[in-house]
Amino acid sequence: MKILRVPARLLVLALATPVAGALPPQEPAEAAEAAFLPPFYSAPDARALAAEGGTRALIERWRTDRDTLRRFYDVQASATRRARLRELYESWLGELARVDYDALPRHQQVDWQLLDGELRHEIRQLELEGRRWDEMGVLLPFAGAIAELQEARRRFEGLDPEATAAHLDRLRVAVDGLRDRVQAEGTEGEGVVGVGRIVAGRAAGEVRSLQRTLSDWDRFRAGYDPLFSGWVAARYEGLDDSLDAYRRHQREEVAGLRDGDDTIVGDPIGREALLAELAHERIPYTPEELVEIADAEMAWCRQRMLEASRELGFGEDWKAALEHVKTLHVPPGEQPRLVRQLAEEAIAFLDERQLLTLS
Repeated sequence: MKILRVPARLLVLALATPVAGALPPQEPAEAAEAAFLPPFYSAPDARALAAEGGTRALIERWRTDRDTLRRFYDVQASATRRARLRELYESWLGELARVDYDALPRHQQVDWQLLDGELRHEIRQLELEGRRWDEMGVLLPFAGAIAELQEARRRFEGLDPEATAAHLDRLRVAVDGLRDRVQAEGTEGEGVVGVGRIVAGRAAGEVRSLQRTLSDWDRFRAGYDPLFSGWVAARYEGLDDSLDAYRRHQREEVAGLRDGDDTIVGDPIGREALLAELAHERIPYTPEELVEIADAEMAWCRQRMLEASRELGFGEDWKAALEHVKTLHVPPGEQPRLVRQLAEEAIAFLDERQLLTLS
């Protein structure tokens, strides 16, 4: 039987991640806190893993460790999450470099290249994510506090219901005050925080995510711990209402998007990030070269449309030709006959050219 060796800290995380429907566990002894002290993660011996199970064993173990960390640190706003994941990726890069690449079979060298590229890509994604959060920092100064509530729960830390209720009240007041100050870019006034449409729309989405995090945190004790329910229930609802009002303000008043509006607001990542994504996908072109290729292909397609338009008698008006083609359909109920006709045409085409023989 194959035995999976898991680092003690990841085992603690896996056991700490609650199962739906489970009751809140008892607070652990203080000694258990040592499991969360830095350095938090170190990758396993990659050479030993590769010797035992090849690069497949490396990839399976990497995915297991990564997914375990992601399940525990599931709050996107958390700086701790980004730090722990970066620690994971960099530790794996270091171990992967110790594997004797030249001694690997060709197909395992391909695996090595792909895993190395994936790790570097994940680090770049964390850097991009950090920059995007920096852009939203002035809009979401409370995000870290909400993330810490969830992460403290995951660490099984004790909780003072009365102090927590006061903490939620302070967060609510901060959110309400921020809603009055955040306005569309170009708005002037004392204390006004002017924000562009793109960043405001992104921040509104993150507020929704923080609401889900706060709801998950509340449900863990609500109705189970009477002191928590008595002190926190009304404060949680008040904070959630304030967050929702702030989210709608950012989305509607600042970003200009109403509920039900399906307008797509682009969120550019920049040329540097585009180059990184292309390199990750092994696409040997720059963004400018891809646009040039696309323009050439579009020009070719346009010429073919014009040729078809002329054949149909619409001259250079290919849009009119397209509308005409939309009317060339069989009446309702005639689709089965059309499908049979197309199948017979295909068979006749193969027979006439002797393109297929069966023996």
